[in-house]
Amino acid sequence: MSEAYPTPSWDSVLASTHGMSVLVEGASADGTPGGDTIIDFQFADEREVQGGDVSAWSAAFGDAVTLGVFALDQEVRRIATRAKIPANKIWALRVGYSMLLPAGLIFRVTYHSVGTEAPQITANLMTWVSGNGA
Repeated sequence: MSEAYPTPSWDSVLASTHGMSVLVEGASADGTPGGDTIIDFQFADEREVQGGDVSAWSAAFGDAVTLGVFALDQEVRRIATRAKIPANKIWALRVGYSMLLPAGLIFRVTYHSVGTEAPQITANLMTWVSGNGA
């Protein structure tokens, strides 16, 4: 009779074979009506970005999100350009690959508002980091 073993999860395999830990980073901001709101994620250590989401309450039809990687104020790589966010919905960034973000670079979420009300914005990134994430 054979023993039953649980199927390992993706994160447990990465943690045991590569010494990686998953970290979810989040931030929120009061948006500027009819203007741009920037949320920056900057990490002291190298990260692999796996995906995330942007949510907005009081979003207007035509609001959009731009994602990019920056070094200081110089754009290094554009990931998404003015992706439309549905009014009062969650916009999810799903990637089929990991994007390596070297230490010190900035992952920037820019929310473009066209409405007259201030949207409440949240952004979450799912990242992997070497070690235990501490």
